[in-house]
Amino acid sequence: MSSFFNTTHFKRSLLLVFLLIVIVRSRYCGLGECSNESWRLYKMQFKKQYNSIAEDDHRRQIFCGNINMIDAHNERYKRGEVTFEMGVNQFADLTSEEFRRWLHTGSIDNGSVVIARV
Repeated sequence: MSSFFNTTHFKRSLLLVFLLIVIVRSRYCGLGECSNESWRLYKMQFKKQYNSIAEDDHRRQIFCGNINMIDAHNERYKRGEVTFEMGVNQFADLTSEEFRRWLHTGSIDNGSVVIARV
């Protein structure tokens, strides 16, 4: 009698779960382009603090997505397809909607992130 953990079904299920984790991680963090260290340095450089671990995780996902977008844009710049480079700034942990709100109103206060123009 074989154990469930030694079955082909279990091994396939485990592989599927692993692949899903890799896909989700790559969607948000670019497989190495957005490391824990880059997130830590970003928060330190721009003095970012969040109200909870959940908010920190949420902001990191946004940051990683923005890093991926910046990297893709800069690859296009290197190929001469666009005329400017992009870089990380204090807004890299905001969604495009939050950034637009900041541009129009001069502040963002969604309960966890407060940014005001100086």
